Amino acid sequence: MPRKAAKPKSPNWGGARKGAGRKKIGEGVQRVVLFLAPSRIEKLKALGGREWLNGVIDAAPLPDAFMAPESPAKQD
Repeated sequence: MPRKAAKPKSPNWGGARKGAGRKKIGEGVQRVVLFLAPSRIEKLKALGGREWLNGVIDAAPLPDAFMAPESPAKQD
């Protein structure tokens, strides 16, 4: 059986173009990988996913152990 002739490629198909690809979330954003049980993944999605988690993290106070230590007083 003979093969069908390939269609000539259009110059408008493929390649890098403006607006293509994954959209940026924000400047300085990094990916963090979490390992969660399937039930916790569903709960996270139901609570609002990334937006909910960011709000909880922003609202939580830092423990004292994570606070930057004050500079020691100078001794003469």
